[in-house]
Amino acid sequence: MLSSFYPIVPGRTSNSQSRTRMLYQVQVDTIAISKLQEQLSTGRRVNKASDDPSAAVRVIGIQKSYEFKVQASQNLKSSATFLNTTETTLSEVQNLLNEARGIAVLSNTNTLSEAERKGYADQVDAILQRITNASNTRFQDRYMMSGGTVDTQPVKLEGSRVRFFGDDNDLLSAADEDDLIAHNITAQKALGVISSGVVSTIDLDPGVLPSTRLEDLNGGQGVAGGAIEFSSGTEQFSIDIAGAESLADVVERINQVKLDGRPLVASLTTTGLSIDYQDHAGGTLRISDVGVGSSARDLGIATSTPAPSIPILGNDLDPILRKTTKVSQLQAGTGIDLQGGIMIKQGGKSFRVELSNAQSIEDIINQVQRSGAAVRADVTPDGRSLQIRSYESGTDFTIEESQLTLASRLGLRTFSTSTRLESLNHGIGVQFGAGPDLVIGQNNGGELPIDLDGAVTIQDVIDRINNNVANQDPATRVVAQLHPTENTLLLSSTTTGATQPISIRVSGGSEVAWNLGLVPIGETESVGTVSGSSYVLKGTDPNPHEVKGVFNSLVRLRDAIASENLPGTDRAIQLLDEDIDHLSLARGEVGVRLQRIDRLQETNQETQVELKSQESDLIDADLAQLISELTARQAAQEASLQLLAQTSRLSLFDFL
Repeated sequence: MLSSFYPIVPGRTSNSQSRTRMLYQVQVDTIAISKLQEQLSTGRRVNKASDDPSAAVRVIGIQKSYEFKVQASQNLKSSATFLNTTETTLSEVQNLLNEARGIAVLSNTNTLSEAERKGYADQVDAILQRITNASNTRFQDRYMMSGGTVDTQPVKLEGSRVRFFGDDNDLLSAADEDDLIAHNITAQKALGVISSGVVSTIDLDPGVLPSTRLEDLNGGQGVAGGAIEFSSGTEQFSIDIAGAESLADVVERINQVKLDGRPLVASLTTTGLSIDYQDHAGGTLRISDVGVGSSARDLGIATSTPAPSIPILGNDLDPILRKTTKVSQLQAGTGIDLQGGIMIKQGGKSFRVELSNAQSIEDIINQVQRSGAAVRADVTPDGRSLQIRSYESGTDFTIEESQLTLASRLGLRTFSTSTRLESLNHGIGVQFGAGPDLVIGQNNGGELPIDLDGAVTIQDVIDRINNNVANQDPATRVVAQLHPTENTLLLSSTTTGATQPISIRVSGGSEVAWNLGLVPIGETESVGTVSGSSYVLKGTDPNPHEVKGVFNSLVRLRDAIASENLPGTDRAIQLLDEDIDHLSLARGEVGVRLQRIDRLQETNQETQVELKSQESDLIDADLAQLISELTARQAAQEASLQLLAQTSRLSLFDFL
């Protein structure tokens, strides 16, 4: 069984050559037998890459996939453990909320004694503490509801307020190749601990700079990478903006174009691109996309006529806000005057935010968050404006002017002439009556009934008062307006010739005077005071914001029960119903994730078995075949040794 032949010379072979060739064959058989014995002892056909390079490469890939599947399986088990613990915690919270709702229903009566009210309020307070403790549950040395800040206690109960110090980030694990699964439910998602926020009503509309990234243009839709063709009518030149990252890159590539020997020059306006011939001598310049590309259109420079006007002024590229956006870029490059500051009111405290030194959006955000108020500032998800959110439950939160009109210019004032009546009073709105909704007492003793049916905004309310036909005499006229800095309505009238101060009275079955903050709830009338040469009647802020969530609802319920505020208790019951529904959805999401993990685990195990089978087919030995081959090799080796012995015998003739 010769696997190879030692070189044989033509003609007569010497004894020395024959012995050498036989020794070589014995060595080959010995090596083969050793290799077969190794395969039999290990059970593997391939023990090192040189045994079968092709199979070894495939096995390495299979083993890598198998190791990933094993790790993914461990991730899924860990995720399932966290989610099961989360489900247990959420179930406990939901039971406590149901208990709180039962207390709310029992206490929603005016027949309770003071001791009974205190007892119910204390029970709600105890539930609040227990839910706080549940929200701070730790598992494997991690806070489960703190989002990405796993080492930070997420919820702190401080008297009548609850603050959240975590974030709303999901913790992701690799469940499969290109597939991630979140193994946490944040306090925000389950319980509601951050307000929807005050979202600016103004698009801050930043202008462009050379450093503006292409991905930020067109409201964040970006610019497609592709070829753009420039034509003079007689010559064409194309550039490819693939790989360009900023407008400076685009300008540089356009400036390399020459048509009929005339270089192009590109520059930036405050909102987009401007393209002209370097000599500014006019002529024809057409710009279009190549093929099915859209780069020229996305950059706002595609021309649509045979002879467009030169220079070509591109469309507004509408970049989104980034934290690095400069204040001078805002409002299409005209900037915003940040003098005057804004005032944040929260929990009965006022926090003035001075922004005059801010140079960028990040500076504005930092100043707001350093104000002392429990708020977080950021760019809105659509990248067009700012938002400020409260993370303190159980208190009201508003933004108004500090001195000038900066809050309005930033679109952050929470009470303005455009505020819709339906959004007032935590979304309860305004309850109109069948007849006049307000009765204004004029300075001469006359009465001015105001019907607000059909009014939609605060401006409508102001117009109904100021434009009333019975309210046009300068001597008795009552002027309604938005307070210049505070979030209230302001009524005023002259004191000259007056016989009494102005007033406002609740009318009939209407609650508008209460809902607009012009008359304290439960009272029937407010009377103005003298300020200089005018009577002034100032209301209260009817549009506070709050965190919509479990802790806010419980604090509101506790306070309403303690103060025998039946409307407040009614509202707290509605809030708790919303919280229970919200929590049920969060628990449902946990259940869906657990089911998905079960399916992924089954698929993962099946894949691991298949990978092991493929690995075995490639490297494991066929024992029957190995034994047969080993027997044949041993027989061949024995024959070679016998032949070598015979040919190697010496005789007397060898010495003659």
